[in-house]
Amino acid sequence: MRGVLGQESKFTVETTGAGEGEMEIAVSADGHLVPNTARPLGSGKYEVSFVGSQPVVHVVTVTYNGQHVEGSPFFLNFVDASHMTATVRELIPRDHGNQFTIVAPAANLQQELAVKIKGPQGSRVPAQLGDCGDGSYTVDWLPKAVGVYTVQVEYSGVAIRGSPFSVQVYDAALVLVSGIRQGLVGVPVTFYLDANNAGDGDLEIQVMAAGESVANQARQEKDAKFSVTFTPRTPTRHKISVTFNGDPVPGSPFSCQVVDTATMAISGEGLTAAPANTAASFSFHPQGARDFEFRSRVVSPLGHDVPVRITGDPHTGYKVDYIPVDIGRHQVWVEYGGRPVRGSPFSVPVFDPALVRVNSAGRAYLTKPFTLYRN
Repeated sequence: MRGVLGQESKFTVETTGAGEGEMEIAVSADGHLVPNTARPLGSGKYEVSFVGSQPVVHVVTVTYNGQHVEGSPFFLNFVDASHMTATVRELIPRDHGNQFTIVAPAANLQQELAVKIKGPQGSRVPAQLGDCGDGSYTVDWLPKAVGVYTVQVEYSGVAIRGSPFSVQVYDAALVLVSGIRQGLVGVPVTFYLDANNAGDGDLEIQVMAAGESVANQARQEKDAKFSVTFTPRTPTRHKISVTFNGDPVPGSPFSCQVVDTATMAISGEGLTAAPANTAASFSFHPQGARDFEFRSRVVSPLGHDVPVRITGDPHTGYKVDYIPVDIGRHQVWVEYGGRPVRGSPFSVPVFDPALVRVNSAGRAYLTKPFTLYRN
């Protein structure tokens, strides 16, 4: 016979047919009497109950008219469920077989040890117990949904130490990453993470370029949505690794190609000198950087904006046409992705050959010097 500390132990004594007499019941543990109660059930039957006092063998003596009844004394070995332990992980991935161990040397697998697991919606989750033969037991179960699970481990109806356990189930595959595109040296790159459906856990982001770590800053936008920003310093491919509770999210590591506007090709007479009232032009090629806005502005010596016409695209390159009117140096601004290209702003002198006047000093003679005067 076996009992559990903290739980009432009961047994029944029947005196029907034993004749008239006096029944005496005594319970002792380690030489000390343990209180017990005998409740009449009628027809010579009694229910005897007591609560074990310590995790040792309890001796139950039943006598009738001073004589031991058959089997008396009886011996009950009491165990303390609070000394039993279970190694239940608090954070586990979804759809991965999970196993934990229960250490309960005195337990009986079939009759006394019970494991109940409930999912996020309160539904029962199957659990398979296995006897290791050394006083420990394994429990195998498979979480199918993200959320909080409750694991109840009981010995003879009494919870063991730490029970019920709370288990967080997550799924890194449900983390969404968006907004990663090409980058420019010196221009912040921002992308977005959404872990709302992935369960509880820790997001880790690492940005690497040429074998070196690049600092990044994550900002919580709402709930489990974040924006992540880093500023590239070198024109090379950047590797972005994103993990959730140590597991890589789908697509990780991601690639972000970073280019430098200083290496982009820009040329044309419209950047060196231009005649007034005549179309001037220049060309610009981003050389593979396709995710950015191209902008150009021309400002006259008087501070007026000169209309510009931009044609082309990132694949074929851009052409800029403008018609300067005022005489003097014009400032030509060229930006890509908000960054000035190499040489910008360009200082372009604008001239008007129609305003040049040539005056003759008189007749010209062969073999004699002849002077022209310009106004």
